[in-house]
Amino acid sequence: MIADNDLALGRIVEAITKSPDWATSAIFVEEDDCQDGVDHVEGHRQPVEVISPYAVQSNGVGDHTTYTAVSIDRTIEQILGLIPMSQFDLVASPMGTAFTNTPANIAPFTALPEVIALNTFPTTTASTTPTGLLEAAWNKASDEMFRGKIGKADSVDENLLNHVIWYSTTDFVRPYPGETKVLMPDEVKPTGETEGIED
Repeated sequence: MIADNDLALGRIVEAITKSPDWATSAIFVEEDDCQDGVDHVEGHRQPVEVISPYAVQSNGVGDHTTYTAVSIDRTIEQILGLIPMSQFDLVASPMGTAFTNTPANIAPFTALPEVIALNTFPTTTASTTPTGLLEAAWNKASDEMFRGKIGKADSVDENLLNHVIWYSTTDFVRPYPGETKVLMPDEVKPTGETEGIED
């Protein structure tokens, strides 16, 4: 889903940057907050990308000004000349440090195509190796966990989901935080279960 999202975003940005409206456009890409677990800094960070000819060119450094999610709404309202919708965006700080008064970059963007088919799960390890067996077991557990539950919110086990996300992003070789080894799916206790006690 992340690869689908990245590809779709790239195509949207490409279409807008190659349109007559690009010179006066601003695209705000707002990622959801980290409800599934904190990141390496803390649990309230929410990355935002501003794509516009008027966006400050950060050269990979980024802007670390503290804004809130409502600051995005306030900024859009100011750009469009709209009045605030509520007291929350009325008092929010607009994202002034993200923009310049003159266009900095009006070059069109070309989206990168996917290099791995989006309908397959890439495997890099032979299934007979310990890491490959772990990966295969977690792929199967993940598939079973989500099967038939797409339309029902919060229907998967949070602890199992956290583990599969962690393992898949660390190549199935790093133990989950607080644990001493990489576990097989059947070794992970369901959310709310403690030693011999289930809620």
